[in-house]
Amino acid sequence: MAETNGDLLSARSGASMLSRSTCILVALLLLVGCIDQVPDKDTESTLPDTGNDVGILSPNGGCGSEGAWVTVPPASTSLPVSFEMGASDTDACVPSTDGRETRHTVSLTGRFELQATEVTKDCFSELMGYDSSWITGVAGDCPVEGGTWHEVIAYCNTLSTVAGLAPCYSCEGTGPDTLCVPATGYEGGNIYSCPGYRLATEAEWEFAYRAGTDGALYNGELASCGSSDPGADAIAWYQANLDSDMVHPVGTKEPNAWGLWDMAGNVGEWTHDSFQQDLGSAPATNPTKVEGAFKVVKGGSYGSSPLELRGAARSSLSPEAGSAAPMFGIRCARSLP
Repeated sequence: MAETNGDLLSARSGASMLSRSTCILVALLLLVGCIDQVPDKDTESTLPDTGNDVGILSPNGGCGSEGAWVTVPPASTSLPVSFEMGASDTDACVPSTDGRETRHTVSLTGRFELQATEVTKDCFSELMGYDSSWITGVAGDCPVEGGTWHEVIAYCNTLSTVAGLAPCYSCEGTGPDTLCVPATGYEGGNIYSCPGYRLATEAEWEFAYRAGTDGALYNGELASCGSSDPGADAIAWYQANLDSDMVHPVGTKEPNAWGLWDMAGNVGEWTHDSFQQDLGSAPATNPTKVEGAFKVVKGGSYGSSPLELRGAARSSLSPEAGSAAPMFGIRCARSLP
C-alpha cells in the first residue's frame, strides 16, 4: 500500500466509478485541435502581469494551446537557479519528524515549461480517446483524475507525438493497462535532456510551485494546519471548501506569481520521480529518482487539509494505483533548449 497522508484519500468514497471501456483514438485533426485550440474571447481570462510570457489562460485547461505554458524560471532569470527545497523553519505545519521534508539546496541548470493549469477532462478525452476520471457529473473543464502514473505518462507522450518531438517514455498497452518507463537515453538524470513532454521532476515541481517564495503556501504561511485557512481558501479547492462536485473548473482560484493555477488543491499531481523517504540535507543539482515502488505526488487535492497543500508536502502512491487515485491528475512539463 502506498504511503499517503490520511486526509489525502479521505474523500475518495464520494467519487463515483466511471466505466473504463476503451474508445477508438480520435482523428488526427481532433488531436491537433486540442493542441492548437484558440481560446474563445468570451471565456478567456488574462493572466497577471508577472513578467513571464504566459499569455492567455485557455478554457481547455492549458493542454497545449498558445500561451497556456509557463516558462520556469521566467526568461528574465539567469541560470542556473537555486532554491531551498523542503520545509522551512517558519513552517508551523510540518506533519512529523520523519525526515521526508528535510531542507536542502537544489540547483536547476535548465529552463522548462509547465502547463498553466491541470489537464482537463475534455482535453484528456479528446487527445486520448477515453476518460480516465472516476468522478462523474462535473464539467469538462474540471481536471481529469483517476489515471495511473503510466496513463499520465502516456498523455505527455501523446503531446510529444502530436508536436513532432521525441517521446520521453516508452509505453506499451492502452488505457489503464498502459505501462511506461523512461525511453532509451533518457533514464535517470538524462530525463532533463529529453526534448519531448514529460512529468516534472519533484524538484522542478516544487520550484515552480514556490515561484520565488519560501512560505508554507505560495501566498504565505498557514494560520491553520488542519481546518479552514484563509490563505488556502484563496488558492485552493480543498477539504474545507469541499462540495458535492469535489473537483472544480481549473483556473478559478488565485495563481502563483508565475501564473500557475491549482498548484495547491483541486487534484494532486503525479511527478516523474519515485518516492524517497528522506531526500537528505546535502545540496543537489538536477536531482531525480526513478527507482522505487511508489511515485511522488504533490500539491494536495480536494480532499486535503491545509498542511497537505504546502509546497514542501510530499506523498507517495503506487504508479499502478488508478483505482485509488480519484484525487490525482496531470500537469506536463518540457525542457527548453
